[in-house]
Amino acid sequence: MYKCYACGRQFLNTRRIDAELIWREYSTGKQIYNELAVKYGCSARTVQRKIDSVKIAPNRQFPAVATVVMFGRAWGVMVFKNSLDGQILYFVFVKHETLLLYGAGIKEIRRRGIIFNQLSVMASEEYLLCFLIFRCKCVSFT
Repeated sequence: MYKCYACGRQFLNTRRIDAELIWREYSTGKQIYNELAVKYGCSARTVQRKIDSVKIAPNRQFPAVATVVMFGRAWGVMVFKNSLDGQILYFVFVKHETLLLYGAGIKEIRRRGIIFNQLSVMASEEYLLCFLIFRCKCVSFT
């Protein structure tokens, strides 16, 4: 340890650990805390704190899937789902499959700040006009 008598600050002789570098090695190199701790000469808890301190902005552009599943003639559920990880973005219970419900679902997802770059629709061709209005790139499965 070194102390500067001019400013009173103390300096350590060890090198500082870059949190983003550790996070990159942890996420892409598939190393565990103990392996990184040995590599950088610190404890596993220090590695964990460094990884937790990194703020990563999530990439929220992904392809989405929209479908309606009817349970009998009286009711069903409309589901918008992230096709990469299976996360449900929006769902609503419906009596019928309509263009307005698809449009309301797209508007609600966008209102939440979620941006999808493609929407795969499991519906008939007549619903494609709705997605042109809402400016979505669509793939239709009939």
